[in-house]
Amino acid sequence: MSLALFIPKVHESRYSLLGTMAAELADTFARAGSHVNPTEPVSVRGAVYLFLNMPSSLAQLWAWAGVDEQRRPRQRSALLQFFVDHPLGLDPALLDALSGTPHYRLLMPCADDTHWFRLRFPGLRHLRCPHGVPEWALCEAGGVEASHAEGRELGVLVTGSIHTRAELVKLREAVPGPVRGACEDLVEFQMRHPWASFGQAFELTMPQGVFASDHWRLMQVVWRYTTASLNRARRTAIVRALQGLPVTIIGSEAWKEFATGTITHRGEAAYAELPAWFARAKVSLAWGPTQFVHSYSERVLLAMAGGCPCVADDRALLRAEVGEVCRVFDAAEPGQAAQAADELLNDTEARVRLGREGRELVERAHLWKHRLELLVSVALDAMGIEPEPESAAGAS
Repeated sequence: MSLALFIPKVHESRYSLLGTMAAELADTFARAGSHVNPTEPVSVRGAVYLFLNMPSSLAQLWAWAGVDEQRRPRQRSALLQFFVDHPLGLDPALLDALSGTPHYRLLMPCADDTHWFRLRFPGLRHLRCPHGVPEWALCEAGGVEASHAEGRELGVLVTGSIHTRAELVKLREAVPGPVRGACEDLVEFQMRHPWASFGQAFELTMPQGVFASDHWRLMQVVWRYTTASLNRARRTAIVRALQGLPVTIIGSEAWKEFATGTITHRGEAAYAELPAWFARAKVSLAWGPTQFVHSYSERVLLAMAGGCPCVADDRALLRAEVGEVCRVFDAAEPGQAAQAADELLNDTEARVRLGREGRELVERAHLWKHRLELLVSVALDAMGIEPEPESAAGAS
């Protein structure tokens, strides 16, 4: 089926992550035969307006997507939002408007706490779409064994950022006074129970009788602070446990104070540069996003694409979708991460096997082209078009 894809190419995000993902998605649609950001009228069955994370304003979104004052598209089209964070990262005012738009659909790689949508936004149509990576992130299949046998130059590669203490203070100040103390209990609870979602931890640690005129916004400010605090506490504990191993950290300047002994901080790297880093590393410490407890990060896929064995915190969806290709550890026990990384550093045969299997798995099931069928089926459903059985995305 011939489709036109409209997708913004310029985004404001840390490490240029959203802009890179948008370019990867645009390339994937184009390879399947869709017209990407056409400047002249084209003969198509429908148009897909796909945007990542949050628009600058609702008015700008309506104008870009060709929606009139009654939220009706001026042509047969689908409006898709791919949001790469937790539900509480979304603006409720935006969702109030979008959930009443019949041709709008929300897609997220996150599976955590998404059942709340049905309660707060009953008209919202939402589903999970896992992360994908581009084909160019795959290293040479035949070079995995040689690169490990010859000795990749980096030992354990750690990617990801943490907040500074000053940033945490500002986030804590935004939390209403009556629940600030309970926030520390929430962080402690999640430190001890890594599979407990924010929603579960919130219910078990917040004081009785707390009332807010907008409970969603209360949860948002608590979530922002506690997630950042938990992220710093958990990640620094894991990095400290890695002391003694050759560790390279790629991430924010807040890591500098922890770069001692055998741990080196190499600054930040753009998202598009990460595949080259993973192709040079023997092991990736591929922890998941702290705001999720079930879902995993695209860094797992990027590392495996680079033939780099992963040591990742144990998560339900990681088990289901990556399986035995990745070494897992209990996030409440940082020493397990260090032990798994040390074992891989000293076992070239295991690294080669996991490097090969990981790369093969990504090539077989986790490229963006493998997400295309889902994205197109959602778009067609939003447009009320029956899919053509022989086509996934767009050859006319």
